Amino acid sequence: MAKEEFGYYFETFGPFDIPVNGGEIARPPAKWWKDEVDYIYEDGDVSRAIGCYMFAMGEAHVRPWYIGKTINQRGFREEVFTDHKLGLYNWVLGEGYRGPPVLFLFPLITRPFQDDSWRFARGTSHNRAIEWLERTLMGMAYSQNQEIANTRDVTYFRTVHVRGLLGKAQRGRRTGDIVKARQALLGEKTAKK
Repeated sequence: MAKEEFGYYFETFGPFDIPVNGGEIARPPAKWWKDEVDYIYEDGDVSRAIGCYMFAMGEAHVRPWYIGKTINQRGFREEVFTDHKLGLYNWVLGEGYRGPPVLFLFPLITRPFQDDSWRFARGTSHNRAIEWLERTLMGMAYSQNQEIANTRDVTYFRTVHVRGLLGKAQRGRRTGDIVKARQALLGEKTAKK
């Protein structure tokens, strides 16, 4: 196999506890970004990075509720807590779902993980990779929580059904075809007899 020379690399940071005041999530102040987010990376610029993010609830079992992306030049800080997003987050919080609200960030970086000279990527030229990751993360989140608050790009997750693989589980017809497909796609092991 040839050495990887080109690719898109996204780092993973979180969960960051989102402050709740008076039973609601409000736009965190700059100090929260500095003290809770930027401190985790020595260059301290995580909040200004571009990439994808996930709003979730929980501690022991983290449940994803919203996946988003930013290519905004000002980064996550200007995108994650817009009025629209706050409305979604507070709806989830108001429904009484368990656990504290948390945030995960998946910033795009410029080089492979093992290259110590990587930095956070900037600019809109990475838009396609970020959009692809957003949809992929939505699919992963949807597999864990069918009530995910995203409305755009989840239509097919909710309406396409493949027996034994996608959609609601159907009774009957758990044939060898489905078992083998689940092994190939989901890594499931067959039960030993």
